[in-house]
Amino acid sequence: MKNTILVTIMLLTVALLNASLGWTFVNSESYGSAVVRIVIGLYGEGNPSVIKSPDGLSVKLSNYEPGNQPTINHNPGALVKSIEQSGAEVNISMARGFRFEQSNFNSPRRLVLDVFVSNPDKAQRLQIADFYSEKGKWNSADKTYNDLHLDYREDMQILYNWALLLHKRGSARATEKLSQISPESSYYQKAQNLLTKIHGDEEPLPPPPPLQIPVQPETTEDSTAVKDTIIAAPIQAPISVPATKVRVKFGFAPVLVFLAILLATAIIVFSFRKKKPSTPRLAHHPKFNSLDAPLDTKTMCRMVSKLLADGWTQREISRELKISQQDVESFVQLCHQGGHEDDEA
Repeated sequence: MKNTILVTIMLLTVALLNASLGWTFVNSESYGSAVVRIVIGLYGEGNPSVIKSPDGLSVKLSNYEPGNQPTINHNPGALVKSIEQSGAEVNISMARGFRFEQSNFNSPRRLVLDVFVSNPDKAQRLQIADFYSEKGKWNSADKTYNDLHLDYREDMQILYNWALLLHKRGSARATEKLSQISPESSYYQKAQNLLTKIHGDEEPLPPPPPLQIPVQPETTEDSTAVKDTIIAAPIQAPISVPATKVRVKFGFAPVLVFLAILLATAIIVFSFRKKKPSTPRLAHHPKFNSLDAPLDTKTMCRMVSKLLADGWTQREISRELKISQQDVESFVQLCHQGGHEDDEA
């Protein structure tokens, strides 16, 4: 009986220890003046809560188990002033306005807080984009470079860094960005070397502009077809035979009138026959365009964004979803324009 009680007490103790949370370490690393990554090691079961205040962040454990003091590795910087642990709380003091992104990992247990300057300048925005690219948050990096390029179109460093990211993702847009770097830029030779590397692949990815070229002849053919039908209309000008009518006022007038009617009838029949081939062509375009209408763009955009966040290349996504790489590019651009948020851990 005593042994049973002791075993029960031991099992309850182990269960309570597993149900509690504790600290193991707190490390912070700065990436320039705009980004700081804070990694907090944990043990036990449960989830910590992160509370933001104007002065900083507070990480709290609801089922804290007192134990060994965690090791804290931090050097004060322009963004994070100090990190202190007191019992069930870790307090992170900020030197200026900030925003943060939180990620939780279970094996091993750790909490990752990426802290960013709230109103970064151009150089700091580049640091943030490079940080996203380095840490594998490619969707966030792509969007940050896109916003930077919209604000600073003449900056060749932004284009080159953006092209490096796109090449890493296997995107055909890398060629487009590299081709925009001017010969006067110090990044021109680097861009040419990267272009040579891209086009030296076994399956080179063509740039987006050539993909749109085949669409143009269709529109020109339609326009010429319409012009042909319009040019055929002036052939009806001989209907204005009143000049011949006025001239000939003899017994041949009824014959000429009859011939004019026959001529007009023949022209009308001929014009209708000539227009018939164009009607299927005009009707063909709405059928072609209507194929895209049933697509759920929002769902496709989410699927593409999710696969990109998981590390898929655009060529792999194209094969998996059975759509063209140009369609994958379009969904990426739609995500950017619609403020699509990354679904990245």
